[in-house]
Amino acid sequence: MLRELRSLAGLFITLVFAVVWANLASDSPDSTFHVAPMIVAGSGVVVNGSIGAGLTQHRVITTALGGLVAALATITILNAKNDLQGPTLWDDGGTSLLIEHTLFAGLGAVVGAIYALQIASRPPRDV
Repeated sequence: MLRELRSLAGLFITLVFAVVWANLASDSPDSTFHVAPMIVAGSGVVVNGSIGAGLTQHRVITTALGGLVAALATITILNAKNDLQGPTLWDDGGTSLLIEHTLFAGLGAVVGAIYALQIASRPPRDV
């Protein structure tokens, strides 16, 4: 039972960060939260790896992809609501913020997965 609850910690953290980011972006659509997609995409797998939630390589990849999907869904919703109007790191004529957020979300998922895979390769610790 405890292991199942611990494995939900990453999902909970991912959803909390997605909601916080959505609220911040809705309150100030002219601001850009550059690292928010990275945090949303990578936080769940990092948290699960950090607490030793019984991660296997398959579960790490699945959790990282779940975080990436959550970040991409948040990007899609914010874009549909026109809450992504802020400046970007580069300007390509209109789609640069979507590209930037998508790339940062992918980076967050990859970095989180690498971290969790390193943790998963260690021997399990006692609970």
